[in-house]
Amino acid sequence: MTAWWIFSNDTVQTVEKGEQWENSIAVLPFKNISPDQEQEYFCDGMTEQIITSLSQLKHLKVIARTSVMRYKNSEETIPEIAAQLGVAHILEGSIRKAGQRIRVTAQLIQAEGGHHLWARDYNRQLKDIFDVQDDVAEAIATSIFSNLTVEEKNVIKTDRPSNTKTLELYWRGLSFWNTRLPQNLLIGLDYFQKAVDLDPEFALAYAGLADSYHLLASYGLDRPMNSFPRAKEAAIHAIELDENLAEAINSLAAIKLLYDWIWKEAEKGFIKALKINPSYVQAYTWYALYLSSHRRFNEAKSKLYQAIEIDPLSAMVQTDLAQVFYHEGNYEQAIKEYQKSLKLDSTYVYTYAYLGQSYAMHNMLDEAEKAFKYAVQLTEKKDPATLAGLAYVYARQKRTEMAMKIVRQLENIGDGFYVHPVYLAIIYTALGEQSEAFYWLEKGYEERSEWMIFLQVEHMLDPLRNDERFINLVNRMNFH
Repeated sequence: MTAWWIFSNDTVQTVEKGEQWENSIAVLPFKNISPDQEQEYFCDGMTEQIITSLSQLKHLKVIARTSVMRYKNSEETIPEIAAQLGVAHILEGSIRKAGQRIRVTAQLIQAEGGHHLWARDYNRQLKDIFDVQDDVAEAIATSIFSNLTVEEKNVIKTDRPSNTKTLELYWRGLSFWNTRLPQNLLIGLDYFQKAVDLDPEFALAYAGLADSYHLLASYGLDRPMNSFPRAKEAAIHAIELDENLAEAINSLAAIKLLYDWIWKEAEKGFIKALKINPSYVQAYTWYALYLSSHRRFNEAKSKLYQAIEIDPLSAMVQTDLAQVFYHEGNYEQAIKEYQKSLKLDSTYVYTYAYLGQSYAMHNMLDEAEKAFKYAVQLTEKKDPATLAGLAYVYARQKRTEMAMKIVRQLENIGDGFYVHPVYLAIIYTALGEQSEAFYWLEKGYEERSEWMIFLQVEHMLDPLRNDERFINLVNRMNFH
């Protein structure tokens, strides 16, 4: 029996105990009790590192970072948190960092009854932080699996940079990248770059660079032909440094999917990343993206259900699941899934944008307009994707002048933004101007826009689907 979230109005009920219940853990955010409150990133980095280490164990269910971070400063009890996340064990602790000294406390708690299995207290020099991480991860693993093998002890050891300054730069980069906010991506990228400048042998920082450059293109902050080659170079270098680094393997697979369009190599990469780290949520979501774009909808949903078990409170993962239903043409179910996502995070802008798509395709144009307007408002009228969605709805409503006003805005958008040509193709399709739509689709093909991978499943382009020009374009993408 698997673990499932059950949504009832705004309440999330607990999950049932499944087969993996006993071999499961949530590492709660370490509390920052340092004199300097800006050390929050250090505590979050420590939390993420222990999660990453434990995730290497193939028979241990480890709740992902996004979900556990929801319990930062939570007043809920350990049994309540464990029941909501579907785990048998909870790790909690605190960190005090002052100068070059750290004090780390950690307690492993059995969920049922709240019994402490062990507690550790480390007073160390900052340079010993790697040993502390390894000790905590091994102690947890040994408590859950009494017969831990030498190989398993080795795989959970920390990927160490040459110095703690590099680690701090990397953790600062992660703290910005994890927000997925466009304004924070460049800041995170800068920290990752400083980390590799300080330690050119630290593979994880190169993986961070790769993911940052990738998202610059995804969010329209740079042209694909500028950012993806940089992402690819960083990912390849990370793999050269560590051929078993799941983060880097997954990054390269995503680039092969979204930019190179080398489908089978991308799939092999995702599979390899998940084999190395079965709890790596990002590999599940990007693999599902590949599967959905290739109309393998049931497989895509299966991967995302697995991701939800590991990361049950992630609005992004839930939104990705809803998007598969959208690609499948099941708009009613997609709407329901998007609404679940909004209960997890009512501020996640892309849920509103994708919800607007499903409303529009379900001929609920008033609801679509409201969703897109709210998304535009959340992005302060600066995000090309949400603006394009609103223009699409205006076009469907025969409000041509308002749609064209946004088109002109997108065609002349200022520096610092890249408008994926598919956005304009979608608007012109709704306006009935097919020649213009094909002009922008061809431009998307030439510029290697990642949104071209959705040609087979983007229903806003359905009016073009039987046109020979569209069939030719799909054939050139060589999906099969």
